[in-house]
Amino acid sequence: MAAQADVRAVVGEVRDAYPGVTAHGLVSTGAPAPALSALADQVTAVFVAVGTSGAGAVTPALTGSTAAGLVRQGRWPTIVVRGERPLQHLHGGHVVVGLDGSPASEHAAEFAFHFAGLHDCPVHLVHSTSAEHSGPTPDGVTVDELVGCQIADWNLRCPDVRLYVERASGSLARSLLRRTAGAALLVVGEHGHGAGRRKPQGSLSHQVLRHAPCPVAIVREPVHAVLTG
Repeated sequence: MAAQADVRAVVGEVRDAYPGVTAHGLVSTGAPAPALSALADQVTAVFVAVGTSGAGAVTPALTGSTAAGLVRQGRWPTIVVRGERPLQHLHGGHVVVGLDGSPASEHAAEFAFHFAGLHDCPVHLVHSTSAEHSGPTPDGVTVDELVGCQIADWNLRCPDVRLYVERASGSLARSLLRRTAGAALLVVGEHGHGAGRRKPQGSLSHQVLRHAPCPVAIVREPVHAVLTG
């Protein structure tokens, strides 16, 4: 079977390139997103990675293909890998993440700091003050105050991770994308697509995936829940 031969070939390449990594191959029938999501649950994955075939493949990826299905169905972070050399900045690069006071951005920050700690990357954190998030929270705390507390908390929790903080106005997507040159990873939170949520076409993940030159991680749930089950 051609698919099985292709999988065996890829597994062999991975084992040759990364001898310390245990790699297995599996051929599954049906839609890829449910199959990957079920496998991630089965093996207690830390994240799920999928690739794209270039810039033109990004828009369909968020309107009904594998990446979109994983974000909708799975609780695992999804990393969308772009470009011909996606790991070229893994060593010496930085991690980009934004905080806007929302729970989704806090989940993204948690994943970003975990990743940065594992790979000895600095974190470039962009604090957005766009009109969408400029008002007070239900508790009466301003977004600036909330984000300030979040930044202080991450400094205490991850003192060994180098942190660069920048206040940016306007679109959070544009602010993040401006800082992706030489980045190892861009991390964004996903609010979900239920009632009262933003449509996929207007989500932060959709906006950055269209233009980011580096791998993009989309995080839906708290990372500690993923890591601890």
